[in-house]
Amino acid sequence: MVAKFKPLMRGIVLGLILFGGLYGNIVAHEMGHWLVANELNLDPKIHLFESPENGTRSFFNQNFFTTYNADSVKNDMFVAFAGPMINLIIALGLIALYFTIPKQKKYIRLIVIMLIIPAILSFVSNIIPTAGSDGALIMQNWR
Repeated sequence: MVAKFKPLMRGIVLGLILFGGLYGNIVAHEMGHWLVANELNLDPKIHLFESPENGTRSFFNQNFFTTYNADSVKNDMFVAFAGPMINLIIALGLIALYFTIPKQKKYIRLIVIMLIIPAILSFVSNIIPTAGSDGALIMQNWR
């Protein structure tokens, strides 16, 4: 009976790791914006699960963003670029870690893959210049 639940439990654990990796990348992404904006003395503030319109928090209407006192197009581009770059650094670090794990440790390697996926997705979805993305702000200000 217990053997039947083992694959289910592994699936649940891997799903939780995947979602944890996604939220971890979101927070790291916003921290990237914050770090650069703070370095540029732009008085940044991170908003997690917060509505930009009224400041209410909701797990079901999720918004993640960093506000700062924009003072130039150049600084906007640096701040926008920082979030996706953090996701790329995380992804590359996890890929390097994956190749250091012995092949016999299949479950550990699978866990690392489950962390690589949201890092890559976070990078790609934010660097592509679509409306409202960091990529759009970067391309708009590229000169």
